Amino acid sequence: MESGIRQAPRWADLPAGGCGRGASRVCRGLGEGGTPHLANCGPCFRRRGRRAHQEESLPGFAGPAPLCRATKCVARHGRCDFVPATPGLAPFPSAAEETTSTTPTHPDPMSRSHLFSLALGLFAGAAAFGQSATGTITGRVQNVVTGQYLNNARITIKGTDLAGFTDEFGTYHLANVPAGAVVIEAFYSGLDPLQVNASVAAGQTAVRDFELTNRALYGDKSGVVKLDPFIAATSRLTEGESLATNEQRFAANIKNVVATDAYGDVIEGNVAEFMKYLPGITVDYSDVMPLAVSVRGFDPNMTNVTSDGATLANASRNATTRQFDFMQVSINNISRIEVTKVPTPANPASGISGSVNMVSKSAFERARAQLNYRAFLSASSDGLMLSKQPFPYDTWERRVNPGFDMDYTLPITKNFGIVLTALRSKAWNEQNISQTTWNGTAAGTGATPARPYLQTHNIIDAPKWYERNSIGLKTDWRLTPNSILTIGLQATYYIDTNGNVSRSTSVGTNATSTLAGGVPLTFGEAFSHSATGRGTASFGANLLHIDARTLGSNLRYRYQRAGWLIDAGGHASTSKTWMRHVSKGHFNTIGTALLNTTGVRINFDDITPTGPRRITAFDANNRELNLLDPANFVLNTATDGVIRDHRDDTAGLEGSAKRGLNVLQIPAAIQVGGLFKSQDRAHRRQSRVYSYTPPGTDRSLAPFPMQVYKNRQNYFDYDYLPFPSLNRMVEAWGRTPALFTQTLANQITTETNRINGAENFKEITSAAYVQGEARLFRNKLLVLTGVRFEKIHVKAAGPLYDPDAAFVRNPDGTFARNAAGARLRKPEAGLAGSLEELALLRRELGRSTNGGYDGYYPSLHLTYNVTTNLLVRAAYARTYGKPDFARTIPNTTIDENENYNSANPSPGTFPGVLIVGNPDLKPWMADNYDLSAEYYTDAGGVFSVGAYRKSISDFHDNITGVTATPAMLTPLGLDPNYEGWELRTTVNGGDARVDGLEFNLRQSLRPLGGWGRYLSIFANATKLKLHGSRNAAFTRFIPESFNYGFTLTRNPVTLMLKWNGRGEQRQAASAAQGPDASLFQEKRTITDANLTYQITRNLSLFVNGRNIFNVHYNLLRYGSQTPVYARRSSTNSYGVQWAFGVKGTF
Repeated sequence: MESGIRQAPRWADLPAGGCGRGASRVCRGLGEGGTPHLANCGPCFRRRGRRAHQEESLPGFAGPAPLCRATKCVARHGRCDFVPATPGLAPFPSAAEETTSTTPTHPDPMSRSHLFSLALGLFAGAAAFGQSATGTITGRVQNVVTGQYLNNARITIKGTDLAGFTDEFGTYHLANVPAGAVVIEAFYSGLDPLQVNASVAAGQTAVRDFELTNRALYGDKSGVVKLDPFIAATSRLTEGESLATNEQRFAANIKNVVATDAYGDVIEGNVAEFMKYLPGITVDYSDVMPLAVSVRGFDPNMTNVTSDGATLANASRNATTRQFDFMQVSINNISRIEVTKVPTPANPASGISGSVNMVSKSAFERARAQLNYRAFLSASSDGLMLSKQPFPYDTWERRVNPGFDMDYTLPITKNFGIVLTALRSKAWNEQNISQTTWNGTAAGTGATPARPYLQTHNIIDAPKWYERNSIGLKTDWRLTPNSILTIGLQATYYIDTNGNVSRSTSVGTNATSTLAGGVPLTFGEAFSHSATGRGTASFGANLLHIDARTLGSNLRYRYQRAGWLIDAGGHASTSKTWMRHVSKGHFNTIGTALLNTTGVRINFDDITPTGPRRITAFDANNRELNLLDPANFVLNTATDGVIRDHRDDTAGLEGSAKRGLNVLQIPAAIQVGGLFKSQDRAHRRQSRVYSYTPPGTDRSLAPFPMQVYKNRQNYFDYDYLPFPSLNRMVEAWGRTPALFTQTLANQITTETNRINGAENFKEITSAAYVQGEARLFRNKLLVLTGVRFEKIHVKAAGPLYDPDAAFVRNPDGTFARNAAGARLRKPEAGLAGSLEELALLRRELGRSTNGGYDGYYPSLHLTYNVTTNLLVRAAYARTYGKPDFARTIPNTTIDENENYNSANPSPGTFPGVLIVGNPDLKPWMADNYDLSAEYYTDAGGVFSVGAYRKSISDFHDNITGVTATPAMLTPLGLDPNYEGWELRTTVNGGDARVDGLEFNLRQSLRPLGGWGRYLSIFANATKLKLHGSRNAAFTRFIPESFNYGFTLTRNPVTLMLKWNGRGEQRQAASAAQGPDASLFQEKRTITDANLTYQITRNLSLFVNGRNIFNVHYNLLRYGSQTPVYARRSSTNSYGVQWAFGVKGTF
């Protein structure tokens, strides 16, 4: 027997009439004549003394047997049932009380007691086989070391085809179990498998709980697991690795599941930042901030994101896109992330690339109360000082900020518990950006795509801080032994404050001088000198203050009994994003220029990929201009711009019913379900432009210098730039309202922006599905198939622009004209370019439409266990990708050509132009094929490879120059009288194919011994290839990505190093560099680190670093002819993000 493991004595070892001293908590012996007898109940007996007994018959035996019924003992240890013994296994009353590893014992085969027990076991087994009655077994499976209840642990009945899995609460139910004595096995990757004996009575439910451990990792367990504090604290990492391996192993479809602590702490609590290490996942960034995720290289717009299976409202900053912005959720609310690569009928079919589900923490995940906490300081490598430092709002701000996060799990009773989570984080990031624009197509300059010149250089200083606050509450209530009611609430408030200030210099696009005797444009690889009078310089800004708030709620009811699983739920959430500037004390942008532009020349010299090392300016007299003197620049306009109010509301109901079957002795199940949900999105955008009207003639920037953010050194050595203060401008405006005023042109622009920025969108989704599964060849082959039907109904409203609405029309629709043939204006139209005319030409939400689509989406999933550890999967699914909101909102422009000669039209001319969104636009369609092989090691690791193909049709094409027909106009909601006009819209058309390969490795090196005992490694990679004529539709396609890293755990230190790499990503066409040129995000590999020092069991020190080598996030612009020196478009340095603090568990 292993040292320290308490095992129940075998019947053969028990003396007649009682139990020996080696008995376990519940021990039993043989009474007179071999009558089963329960003797003293270990520690309970020592504490409670003699207990009451109750006579009860036991299956397989004649006559009564005394059962322990002491209330306190039973409440703690469960019912002390007698179970007939099976050779080689201890007759346990409860897995929670008496368990052993699957290593068999070897009793003396000739002992009389053993032969008796063997005969008794065979009799009981034969009796069970001979009767058709069945019962049910239920229980929970727990990692006894961490206290975590295990999701998706496999439960099997030995010698049968019966198998099942635990749910997210660690609970399992097995129906149709043959009555009599059975052996149950619990298996979970990374932990030791465990077998126990149980007795099942016909029509009754037996309860058997399991406590699993890993003896090689944690040591042998006794009644209470006592671990080294370091091992106990680091077990969460191992637990996360085991969860990921186990979930993938037993999933019916191809997906990845990972616990949110599997890759160490996440700086700032951003979910997308954590997900970048998953196979097939890449992150879309807004500057340095992880914003959205892409699955298998597709645009994030094509990725479904849910929370506990329900749509979560997400009012993104760009409200016309379906992209889910992760800035509005927090990772400490989440237990694990599920990434589905190929959906089943029970999953939404709208994730053409894949889907992401965030599973929140549950009160039933743990057996006892537990508080996890972190308290930290976050900082950037630029400005590691505790004192306040200057910020472009011309204020003093702290760049080192405190934060905390916590989650508290409280099982109040065994049937009711709560989880409370909270987070606050305020992180600072320096954003140093140097942008270059090379021009190879400017007419008359002599430039070519193969020999371009540096046209423009921008230097941007954009420090920012972003603050995340979140709180979550979840309650789990076991209403009955077979039903659970869950209610979840979450709230997140996010603030993004961006202090973007800049200076731009340009040599222009004209090679000739504006003055006689001036010099022309000259350029080479390392210099670019403008023609006389063509140089420009200006200061700019883009100060942003973004607030975002999300509130979410969900309710779920789950019932499981006698082969039935019923799941029903509802959800509602609301999200709002708003942006304000003047009310926050600053303008958003400004318009400036050189004081005197006559004859100005700009010279770029010593050009490097980052930008010119020397920038000089000269006036018409060839005197050098000081570009660091604010008096040489004038202020023209200031804008209270990008004022936004975006709202997104979601609500829905869903339900499913699953019934386990046993058809011809084949374990099977059938499931039906459906949902109804709505999404209501509205966004309002506007921008107010003001002209600078000082009382005198001095329009220079001199009155508005930075008083705090001044004399700053620059990362790229463009030091001491005199940025103007947009806060001082607003302060001066408050004192002198006439300082900034709106001209009529400004008012027209403001009102136009307001009308065009108002759009509404409502989408209603209804779905139903049927899904069946069966386990064949003694559970070697799992077949899951079915079909899903989804129907989408869309209502949308957008602006209507009719530039001819100011003119009078005759009854037949033609324009009324005067004697000279000019069109007559309506009296209410006022003057051309007036606000009265604008009210007629543009109507807010002036056009509304209804549309939609539906379809059937079948899928088939096959999983074959070649060996115990080797799985092969094949899958097919039909999916679709919804069009962006912007493409379907009816933003309509109607522009009639007043000079069109209908009697004798000129070739290529039209009566007018219709520019319209297409509310009847259909989604992309895809047939998905996947094949993978997965090998699971005995040490809990996994090695998998896979290949897939996506055959995509019905891309979205932007069409122009098309003659409208009634068949085209009717679906767009336009009058057929517009037949013959030019139509510009988006339609479905074209196809393509994406082929991909995926690789994934995760393994502990402990079996190697030596240093391997302390190391675990992971690596994954995805490689994609696009085929077809529609490459333009994949402007954000990422063809390759990879991750790798290791974890070193040696008392008292845990070190985790992770590398994340991504290939070059095409973003948009770039005509200035050539006909085939595009803008690309440069490939890069960044390194993250987590270091923890264990002080006590409940206290650790930690340091976390993101991009610890400060790898730049660069952009490239190039085509097939662009030389290497001209490819860099933007060099972005964001510094290293650090977090220092303490953490622990109670």
